[in-house]
Amino acid sequence: MPEVRYLNGKSMAGDVPKELLEGKRHLTAKEVYVLIQNRNISSDPDWQNVYVSAAPGEFNAEQIVQSEFSGWVVLGAVRPAMLRFHDLELKTGIYRSVLRDVLTGDDCVIHNVSYLSNYRIGNRVMLFNIQEMSCTSHSKFGSGILKQGEPESHRIWIGVGNENGERGVLPFPEMIPADAYLWSRYREDKELLNRFVELTEKDNDGLNNTYGIVEDDAVIKNCTLLKDAKDRPVCLHQGGVQAKEHKHAFFSG
Repeated sequence: MPEVRYLNGKSMAGDVPKELLEGKRHLTAKEVYVLIQNRNISSDPDWQNVYVSAAPGEFNAEQIVQSEFSGWVVLGAVRPAMLRFHDLELKTGIYRSVLRDVLTGDDCVIHNVSYLSNYRIGNRVMLFNIQEMSCTSHSKFGSGILKQGEPESHRIWIGVGNENGERGVLPFPEMIPADAYLWSRYREDKELLNRFVELTEKDNDGLNNTYGIVEDDAVIKNCTLLKDAKDRPVCLHQGGVQAKEHKHAFFSG
């Protein structure tokens, strides 16, 4: 059942990570006016939750249209340019989209993204026709770790060797087939199994501070739901199916 939170007109912005604010500034009164005229909305009536590039000429408020910002939003350069991928060519900026707790890089295209939450977006990224793209703060990206307050039953196990789960292993980012083989075959060596669990938990601080990542030059288009994902370079999501494909992008005035 959805949770209801009644708003009191105050800002809903949380604390912005300080490292994201280097080279950023608040909006000017003129920029806020342009944004409002373009039918944009902020959860903060004073628009203090939106930060833009402090470099001269790197923020054009006219390129943000009919969008909504809540939590905090930190934008990279928004400059007049076109970004093209094959036959898809779109103007940079944010159009008809909803952003919450989002960092964008320079010269990004965000068109028709109905809900974008808790993501760090790289440079020259194209997001087009997406219904929901979000990341929970406790996401583990498929690893077998535990976050604060989670019971042991929340671990993600992968059954290998057979189908009854007795040879399950905990996935971790650097895992190779040899790790899974040793873990699944030497079940009687309890010390070895415990060390594998320790290896899985290596570098896990347990904090609920996870965010999604889309790296430079990625294209994501025509998707219904993309949740708790890290998209690497030259990654294309289309129609809910992930494929690897080289991206050729260029700018035109």
